[in-house]
Amino acid sequence: MSLRRLVPGIAVLAVLLLSFFYGFLAARADLPPAGTLKRIAAAMREHDFFLISVLDRAGGSDRKGRQVAGARGHWGRATGGDDADPEGGVGDDEIERLRAIGYLGAEEEAPEGSGVVVHDRNRADDSLLLYTSGHAPMAAILDRDGNVLHAWRRSFEDAFPGVPAPLDQPSFHYFRKAWLYDDGSLLIIFEGKALLKLDKDSNILWAHRNGAHHDFHVSPNGEILVLTREAHVNPAWNEKRPVLEDYVSVLDAQGEELRRISLLEAVQRSPYAGLLDYAPPAGDILHTNTLEILDGRMESRSPLLRTGSAVVSFNRINVVGVVDLEKPELTWAIAGLTSRNHDPTFLENGNLLLFDNSGGTDGHSRVLEIDPFTQELVWSYDGDEENGFFSECCGTNHRLPNGNTLITETGAGRVIEVTPHREIVWEFLNPHRGGENGELIAYIPEMLPLPKDQPLDWLNRE
Repeated sequence: MSLRRLVPGIAVLAVLLLSFFYGFLAARADLPPAGTLKRIAAAMREHDFFLISVLDRAGGSDRKGRQVAGARGHWGRATGGDDADPEGGVGDDEIERLRAIGYLGAEEEAPEGSGVVVHDRNRADDSLLLYTSGHAPMAAILDRDGNVLHAWRRSFEDAFPGVPAPLDQPSFHYFRKAWLYDDGSLLIIFEGKALLKLDKDSNILWAHRNGAHHDFHVSPNGEILVLTREAHVNPAWNEKRPVLEDYVSVLDAQGEELRRISLLEAVQRSPYAGLLDYAPPAGDILHTNTLEILDGRMESRSPLLRTGSAVVSFNRINVVGVVDLEKPELTWAIAGLTSRNHDPTFLENGNLLLFDNSGGTDGHSRVLEIDPFTQELVWSYDGDEENGFFSECCGTNHRLPNGNTLITETGAGRVIEVTPHREIVWEFLNPHRGGENGELIAYIPEMLPLPKDQPLDWLNRE
């Protein structure tokens, strides 16, 4: 073979070898275009989800063709994560898909037990419990034996007559979050859709379609701070594709918006702006899932955690942070300790308690208590092969007055109370089942312990 024929082949081989070695160095040293490739990979991971099947009350088929009786709402048995980042081109269609984002399910078989299946009366707390369930737009107060003391129920269609509530969008058909006022009225979220207030008899006091999602806080003066979102093109982030931008909206006592703060802008203008390098290029870029307002206890530990600032959880970039709502700016953050985190809350002892959805052993979930400044692990409750503790979406944790921890394992429709020694002293399995043979279990978005001094003189125990 002549040298003239060999030269092109040698040149091609040399280019391939140089490309390989540069690619290796770029990945190790984070040289261009490594950052771009990481964004592309993150975006691809976001698309690897399937929506849960949500069917009407007459029954239907799930995504595997199985007959499911059951109904609207949020049920186990579908592969996925919190939300999907839909594919598609720029324009109104993609924005509508982002607005329609709802919750997904995990492949969960309904357990045999139902209701309260473990109750150690000597070691379990006796707080009453407020819980929501994925089977219907309802909330209920339970005692520790699982008895329903009071319930609220109101459909999206009742609140907004004539507004479509598609059956294939679960978020229209269950309450994502509920909070109890002293007079028995209830504040509720239809995930990503609306915020409502009901009286104790489930009559609608007011209702607003404001994109409310995940979490809220009711201030002593009656103002409501709530997470909201808007699907739009934000040129400062992506000039071509829309994003689902999260806000903290400040509302008056009647739910009317007074002002709102962009959480994306709060991060962009902060010293932590580099964390956004790990966000997807479009779609649900932060997926903020927690809003807790600091009450002053943490200000003595750091001026960065001043009274009135908001504790937030950015699920998409595995960040827990504090946003000063007056600046507004992300003033404090920790990253990389968790995977798909939910529900960070500061405890009386100054530590941070949070739900780590998939950062445990072999991808199990875990609940962590950490020192927020040293990042020392103080306590944890971990999933393993024996107890199978795992929730791919949602998940909450509450430290109880007796020192135990109440944990909502949302995807499994399960709530447990564990001691500091990790012993289960109370366990509840959602009694609401679906499918031909009861093989589906309804999700439990949250079970909230009511304060011991919660006024309940309005409660009709009959």
